[in-house]
Amino acid sequence: PLDAAVYGEAEFIIGDLVKSLASDGRLDGINGLIINIGDKGAVRTARPQFREDLDSLPFPARGLMNNGLYRNPLTGRPMATILVSRGCPSQCIFCLTPVISGHKFRKRSVGNVLDEIKDCVRNYGIRDFFFRADTFTMDNGYVKQLCGMILEGGLRITWVANSRADVVDRELLEAMKAAGCALVAFGFESGNEDIQRKIKKNASADDARRAVRLCREAGLKTLGFFMIGFPWDDEKTVEDTAALVRELDCDFIEVHIALPFEGTELNDICRDLGLIKETSVGYNYFSNPYGGGTLHLSSERLVQLRKDIIKRQYLRLPYIFRMLTNCSSFY
Repeated sequence: PLDAAVYGEAEFIIGDLVKSLASDGRLDGINGLIINIGDKGAVRTARPQFREDLDSLPFPARGLMNNGLYRNPLTGRPMATILVSRGCPSQCIFCLTPVISGHKFRKRSVGNVLDEIKDCVRNYGIRDFFFRADTFTMDNGYVKQLCGMILEGGLRITWVANSRADVVDRELLEAMKAAGCALVAFGFESGNEDIQRKIKKNASADDARRAVRLCREAGLKTLGFFMIGFPWDDEKTVEDTAALVRELDCDFIEVHIALPFEGTELNDICRDLGLIKETSVGYNYFSNPYGGGTLHLSSERLVQLRKDIIKRQYLRLPYIFRMLTNCSSFY
C-alpha cells in the first residue's frame, strides 16, 4: 500500500513530504499529494502552482548512479538527460504536458544549463546529451544563445533535442548543428489534414516536409514521431500517415497508438464517443496499447497497421543501404 502519491512537479514537493514524514508526519497541508490511498477516503490535497524558478533545482546526483547504463544509440557513449524547460503553449488534445507542466513556457537560464553540461563533462566524462523539453525550440533566441555559449566554452559535445515542425528555420538548425546537435525529433503525428485539425496539432504535412528538408541541408538526422488510433482514424487516414512516413523518409521513426491519458481532451472525447469502457491507466503506446480502438478500427487492427508502417520503413533496401553507408564505426 502507498502512504502518498505525488502529482505535479515532484522535485518541488518531495522535499516538503520528506520533512513532514521526519517530523509530525502530517501530509494534509502539503500541496500536490494524494493521501489515504487504498481507503475509501482518499484525498487529493490542493494543486500546486507551477514554479518559475527552475534554476533552483539542484543538478541530478549523477555520482549515485551508473551513468554507463544510459547510452546514446548514435555513438554508444554514456548519455545524460538535461532538463532545459517545461510547459508548452500548444493545444494538442492528446498531450499530457498541460496537465503535468502547464501551458506556460518556463525555462532555465542558459548559464544554469551550461553549468550542468560542464558538470557532466568535467566530473563524469559525459559528452552526449538529450536536452529534454516539452518543445526545445519554442524560443529560438534562447536556443541560439545556448548554442553560442556551448561554442564559446569550447565544449565538444553531441546532443539531440525535440521540436515542432513549424518553428524551425535554416539559421536555427545551422546554429544547433554547429554546437553539436546530431538529431532533431519532430512530432508529426498524422498525415491526414482533417485528423491534424481535429487533434489541434496546428502543423501541416508541408511543415513536416520543410522541417525534414532543412534538417538534411543542415546535416542533422531526424526522428519522426507519428500517431494513429485517434477516434476518427480509419484505413484511409492511417494510410495517409503511412504515405507521409514514406515520403519524409526520416532516419528513425516511432509510430504510436494514441492513448487517451486521464486529464486530456482526448480522454474526454473518447468517453463521449463510448470508446473508453474502463480506465486507460496502466496502458502505454509501446508494449501495451489501450484496447478501445477507433470508431472504425479495432485495437487489433491498429496494432497490425502500426507494425506494417514500421516494417515498410525499416526493411526497404534504399533505407538499409543509406544507414549502412552513413555508419561511422562498426558499432
